[in-house]
Amino acid sequence: MLNKVLVYLVVIIFGFASGFFSAPIYNFIWPDQGKVKLVDIKIDEPDGSVGNLDQGVQYIPANRAIAAVKELPLILKSQDAENMEFTIEQKPDNEYPVWLVEVKATYSDKIPDIMYVQVDAISGKVLDLTKAEMKIAGVNLTMTRGEAEKVLGKKRKTKKVFDQNLGQSVRIDDYDGLEIKYDSKGLVIQINAVKADFLGPKGVKVGDTKEQVLQVLGRGRTGPASLLTYLPLDDVNQQLAIRLENNNVVELSLHQIRA
Repeated sequence: MLNKVLVYLVVIIFGFASGFFSAPIYNFIWPDQGKVKLVDIKIDEPDGSVGNLDQGVQYIPANRAIAAVKELPLILKSQDAENMEFTIEQKPDNEYPVWLVEVKATYSDKIPDIMYVQVDAISGKVLDLTKAEMKIAGVNLTMTRGEAEKVLGKKRKTKKVFDQNLGQSVRIDDYDGLEIKYDSKGLVIQINAVKADFLGPKGVKVGDTKEQVLQVLGRGRTGPASLLTYLPLDDVNQQLAIRLENNNVVELSLHQIRA
């Protein structure tokens, strides 16, 4: 018993002396806890892949997933690019074949910034949306009414109402299955689509199944089973909400998040 206690003390002291517990040390002390890190992943194949999703289908290696994240424009253009660390937070499995990559920007004078990026373990494509992809029917939340009309053409009808939540009058243009809401300055603040004619980010549309949405957009944020929500990596003030009924998409909604 004494020998075991001494071993634990040595391990703990070494962890603090090195500045941080490495994954092997963490797992030695708490073997059944902790999150999956890159060092925990068992490499089964010579090319660094980690087994099969189904027969004949193989996951991409972890380093390729990290490389895809490093190539994101928001990473390449970031002033903190040189201080970023990339690690695997979660490995793919049969139920959810996605690498989850943690991106940590460290600073000497403040708490690190951390975000998580989903990478499809089969195609190698980043699933998380960017601000540039946050569109429905080609319209985004930075457009004026005139710009939106150039994209959509002639509207079916329009109305002006007072929005209690915003405390201002808003205008809603109806395009038969697509509604565009504008604030008092004539800027797009919400887009709702209830017909398959109007494509959302990465081609998601009304009528798609939940599985089809997850395949192209990833899991998104947690919430009710009937709602999938997504925030772009580079703008936390926008949200895509996808409403489901009987496992099928019935509405796409893009709107601003207001404090």
